[in-house]
Amino acid sequence: LAVEDCPWVRRLDFTLNAAARAVETGEVDVDDFDRDRRGRSARDLLTELVAWRPEAERLEPDDLVVCHGDPCLPNVLIDPETGICAGVLDLDRLGVADRYLDLALITRSMAASDLNDQYGATDATRLLQRYGVPAADDQRLEFYRLLDEFF
Repeated sequence: LAVEDCPWVRRLDFTLNAAARAVETGEVDVDDFDRDRRGRSARDLLTELVAWRPEAERLEPDDLVVCHGDPCLPNVLIDPETGICAGVLDLDRLGVADRYLDLALITRSMAASDLNDQYGATDATRLLQRYGVPAADDQRLEFYRLLDEFF
């Protein structure tokens, strides 16, 4: 999709502010944190997120795409006969963002989710390679996985 035609924005300034609001209003579901973050507070994770924020200015305009915002495997419908994507669900986080936002969440869904145990880390790496990211920026992937804890 064309970035310039998308009216919704999910860039870092927007999402970091939304994460801070979610912490302040008590909307963060701490019981849904990834395994390695369970037992921590939302405020603690927010402090880590803000300190770890990658420099948004280093992203080239070409790195911005229209992201789904939550492309975990249950939100992607695949035609079982053709293997082709037949649709997507849960578009409330759709918007212009760093492509790593979606890459981080789909690869986490493939590699570390109890809901998708038919996939694994090898499949996630293969997806990144087929997407055109042979040497993924692991720090950016982890940053966006941490950011996802607030939504």
